[in-house]
Amino acid sequence: MESLKYHYSNPKFEGKPWLVDQKPKPKKSKRKRSKKRRRRAFIHPYEERCRSYLKDFWEIFNAGKLDRMRLVQMASNPGWSRVDNGLRLRLRKDFSKRYTQYLVGIAEECAICSGRRWTEKHHIIPLAFGGINDNLNLMGICMECHNEIHPWMKH
Repeated sequence: MESLKYHYSNPKFEGKPWLVDQKPKPKKSKRKRSKKRRRRAFIHPYEERCRSYLKDFWEIFNAGKLDRMRLVQMASNPGWSRVDNGLRLRLRKDFSKRYTQYLVGIAEECAICSGRRWTEKHHIIPLAFGGINDNLNLMGICMECHNEIHPWMKH
């Protein structure tokens, strides 16, 4: 008990309460946030425009009115501006995740030359222009035709 008197009589501690006399501070409740974020459904802002363009594209493509290679090359620059890089990357990531789901059960020959077996899944309207990830916007083509459409992509 002598130490208690010493504490209160010491000028260094004068007027300060003992820790045992203090009321404990209420603990802040820490809510654990789940690490999983809710995934928002991705809404493609240019889907309507793409579907309209592709409807006309497939009518001309199947009718054989134009050279198929020329038509596909024209579609690779549809006439509107490129989308921002964030949207393009999101579309590319979505395509990569679902790559195996696209073009299942279609004919094995190249859609352009019909001579070789297709090995590439080609976006008719490129993702850089806001093309959709849908079978409507994809075609199976051979490596040679793909290199002719995109010469910078040669492997």
